[in-house]
Amino acid sequence: MAILGYSNIRSVDHVVFHFVPAQGKTLSTSDISIDGAALFGPYYQSAASNTVGSAFEYDQVFNLSEDASVVGAVQVTLVNSLGSSQTETAQ
Repeated sequence: MAILGYSNIRSVDHVVFHFVPAQGKTLSTSDISIDGAALFGPYYQSAASNTVGSAFEYDQVFNLSEDASVVGAVQVTLVNSLGSSQTETAQ
């Protein structure tokens, strides 16, 4: 999953993924929270991020223990000290 975004304060504390099951299916795990500070902290402290301001591209790969057809959509929300982003959905 590829996420393009920006953080005005150059900080992302958590990345929350919510997996929505396909119609008639169930998922063994529906929510995953990732430590955004560990991922985004080094990036925002690097010289490379200075050239693009607060913009980022974040790619997250998921290894499924189930067939991918059970996933109907994935929702993602980014969280920092100012609050939560708008939740975006990928199908």
